Amino acid sequence: MLVSLTCDGLTGAVQERMKSESQTKSGHMMRAMNKWSIGFLGIALVATGEIWTFAAFVQRHPSVLGQLVTFSICSALGQVSSNSHVVIRNLCNTEMSTALDAHFPFL
Repeated sequence: MLVSLTCDGLTGAVQERMKSESQTKSGHMMRAMNKWSIGFLGIALVATGEIWTFAAFVQRHPSVLGQLVTFSICSALGQVSSNSHVVIRNLCNTEMSTALDAHFPFL
């Protein structure tokens, strides 16, 4: 859990720096991150031979494909929703601090 939180914190910091320096959009970063994840996972599946175990499992239980598709769609919607909330929260924080500075310059 500690490693996961550390990696999440590092990823967030790097993404914030990329957004500020390169004007990169968060949707583009999410898509690129997902592509890299798929690539690394694909390599790991082939290298370990787990791809064949997975294929055999799907042959025995074909209904799992529908569940995987449903999970993937929900995961993608969750990422977009989470990202939208972060953008809105940051916008609200900026607006609040601007309003406070305008009304209470001594703070």
